[in-house]
Parts: sequence; C-alpha cells; structure tokens
Amino acid sequence: MRYIAIFEDIADGSAIRADLTEAHQAFLRQHKGKLRLAGAVREEHGGRPVGGAWVFDTDTREEADAIVRADPFFAAGLRATYKLLAWGTAPGYEDVVL
Repeated sequence: MRYIAIFEDIADGSAIRADLTEAHQAFLRQHKGKLRLAGAVREEHGGRPVGGAWVFDTDTREEADAIVRADPFFAAGLRATYKLLAWGTAPGYEDVVL
C-alpha cells in the first residue's frame, strides 16, 4: 500500500540537519525498498530545506510510521509536524513506476 509522509521542520533546526545529514541519508538508502521516493522540500528551488516528503510502499501504515520514527532527523526533534496519509494513484497514472 502507498502512503505519503509530509514533514515540516522546526524553525531553528539547521544545526540538527547539519549534524545528522549523513546518518539521515544512510537511513533513507537503507529503506530504499520501502521508501519509493524521498526528499527535502523548500520554499523555492535552491532555498533552505523547511521539511520533507516521502512516498512509501509498505504492507501497513504501522510499518511506514515505524520507519518515520526511526529516522535520525525525526528522533533528534527536527520535525515540528508530521502527517502520514494513504495515497492512491490518479486515473491515467497507473503505469507510472516510482
């Protein structure tokens, strides 16, 4: 099943991000089979990250939630808010592979 996680970072999280970027990126690579797409979101291209968005393909919502909570950024308190939503494919996009 597909889920999407949407994160908003705390306002003063740049030190956490700097300290844990390598661990966070290694974590994402470790979960690449379940995480189909992941990345930072910014107010504009080239701007500083203000959060993130991940697309999951997991067996359960609980599995996706467990992955989120194990992420070094999440565990260190970088994420101010987090939503995990069920995600479906729009008609006409069934053949797009992530």
